[in-house]
Amino acid sequence: MTQREWQVFTGQLVNLLSATGSMPSASAALPRWAHADCASSFTALAQALPQLVDLPFNDTEWERWSTSERTESFFPSSLPKDTTKFQRILLLQALRPDMLKAALIDFITKTLSIPSLSPLSSSLDEIFTNDSKPATPILMILTPGADPTQELEDYAARVMPCRYKQLAMGSQQTAAAVKMLQEAAKDGAWLCLKNLHLVVHWVPELEKQAGPCRAAKRGTTQPHAARVASHV
Repeated sequence: MTQREWQVFTGQLVNLLSATGSMPSASAALPRWAHADCASSFTALAQALPQLVDLPFNDTEWERWSTSERTESFFPSSLPKDTTKFQRILLLQALRPDMLKAALIDFITKTLSIPSLSPLSSSLDEIFTNDSKPATPILMILTPGADPTQELEDYAARVMPCRYKQLAMGSQQTAAAVKMLQEAAKDGAWLCLKNLHLVVHWVPELEKQAGPCRAAKRGTTQPHAARVASHV
């Protein structure tokens, strides 16, 4: 996924084009079967990824696709084979927004190799016992008014006494987080990184640093199980 593609998906490019009054060129005219409400999204897609709109949209195949209930799975044969999965999402967002939710669920479950987006467990004990693995971080996505920090601390005190650490993340805390992660892996401790949404740009580096930690002391000390909490 490129930055340009992300701007299209999040609507940043649509807002920019609306502010400047940009309109699609004749070669990127909205397909006749597409709803008029799709014009701004299609314009943004044409500006960012012109190769995705240089397609025979008015052919019979695309017209059938426009009414299909399986748009995320069956694209017309004229779509280039090197079109990425995320670019297909952008096409759906621009031309079939009614099918975007189903397409995103399909994209996420296949990308993460998970059977469903529905939570399997509701309690920390169930998550720890049934769903977690020592080498796989747990991501806690919080909503306003919900904070499991105290519950996590209490649970860790019962099952991992004196082996639980936490850190409130910020731009100045990334180096400390890496050091704590390495120490947790070495000691077989739990690490909770809170407010991860403040350093989203740093998450790839966190994943990179976690790689060697997954193998640390395996077979002699219980590997770390990082508990990561993030507000959305």
